[in-house]
Amino acid sequence: MIIFGIVGLLWNTKFSKQKTQKIQIVSAKEITDQYFLQYFSLFVLFAIPLDLSYYNEFFVYIIVLVFISIVYMNCGLYYINPTLNILGYHFYDTTYIDKNGNKQTAKIFSKNALMQNQFCVVKIKNKNFAFATKKS
Repeated sequence: MIIFGIVGLLWNTKFSKQKTQKIQIVSAKEITDQYFLQYFSLFVLFAIPLDLSYYNEFFVYIIVLVFISIVYMNCGLYYINPTLNILGYHFYDTTYIDKNGNKQTAKIFSKNALMQNQFCVVKIKNKNFAFATKKS
């Protein structure tokens, strides 16, 4: 599962054929630390002592993880991902101006701090899932 997560991250940040676009940040608010309770539920789940040598406990553990993943993805809670935080990504709720001059909003993962009036290059999949690739 960890390998699939790392492959998915690399796919979205490095190898995706999705076009990048240059945007101007109008406002950016870091919201990485605002979701402690959602993170806490994951930490508690992983702290539950299960003997994974038994097949039934292993499958229950995997099923619970899959259900949590489905709920988080259906609700657009991509930012509740401890792996991204460990890898140094921060999550921002942004308003930006795209290449056509339209003002839009998106939630953007970035390793660098996003600030007002900054230009950056992003891969925007949807309004809940975007990666800033570099500053411009």
